[in-house]
Parts: sequence; structure tokens; C-alpha cells
Amino acid sequence: MERPKVYVASPLGFNAIGRVYMRSLLYPAIEKLGFEILDPWAWQLGKSDKEINAMNEVPLRLEDALGLGNTNIKEIKNCNIMVAVLDGSDIDSGVSSEIALASEIGKPVFGLYTDFRKKGDSELGINLQVAAFIFNSGGEVYRTLDELLTKLSEFGKRFQAVKKNITKSKL
Repeated sequence: MERPKVYVASPLGFNAIGRVYMRSLLYPAIEKLGFEILDPWAWQLGKSDKEINAMNEVPLRLEDALGLGNTNIKEIKNCNIMVAVLDGSDIDSGVSSEIALASEIGKPVFGLYTDFRKKGDSELGINLQVAAFIFNSGGEVYRTLDELLTKLSEFGKRFQAVKKNITKSKL
């Protein structure tokens, strides 16, 4: 059976602690629910923290940067849902851009906001435009990983039910 695809937009790949959280907790928890992860940080796989840090000491050539960006655009277009990590002193600009694209093309965005610092203009504590993109996409913002996983599980079950009905109708 086809697994739903989730694009995980996050700044977690920028530092060693974030990579540990992403690869040891966040991704396995999502995969356990039956999702296929479309990973914008996949280029780091198999590399040590030292290698990743060394690669980032030299600015990317424009051609390489556009290649990574275009790969992310393609994966966002191919996902069924986006999970966006909103933590940090401000929402990462790349994550904000990815949320905007997903929302514009009709992909639901589930935000994970576990940071206790408030930022932005809304009572939710995040940037009002990012909040609008998330809620207009049909998504929500969750304050704990457990809440996010519960809603992802519900989404996965609805996805499988729709796929099953489509398959039956083709028979």
C-alpha cells in the first residue's frame, strides 16, 4: 500500500544537536506511523558533523544552491503533507518559504512549535503570516511532539482510507 509522503521543513540540520533530534527522535516517530519522509537534509546522510561543518564554511555556488532549492521545491510538490518545525528565536526563513509554497499549492501544513519563547504578532506566538499560511492550508500548530504525532496518525488513516476507496472504484 502506498505510504503518505511527508516533507519535514526544519532548521534542524544546521547544528549537531538538531541533527540528533531529527534523526533519532522526530524522523523515526513519523516513520513509525507509516509515512515516507521527504528529507531536505538528505544530502548530509553518511557525513560526520566535522564534514558537514567544513562544507558550510565555504558559501555554496549559486548553481549548487539553486539545485538544492529546486530539489526541495520538487519534494514539496510531491508530498501529501508538510511538517514544519517552528522552534527558534524566530521561524527559520527557509522554513517560512517552504510553508508558503506548501500552503499555496494546497498541501496541509502541520506546525510543531515546542519553543516556549513567544515571537510574532498572534496570540499563538508565531508570525501572523506564517500562522495564516498554516491554518489556510488546513493545518494547525501543535505544542508537543505527541500532539503532532496524534494528528499525523489521523491524517495517515484518512489518506489510506481515501486510497483504498479510489482503488475499489477503479475495480
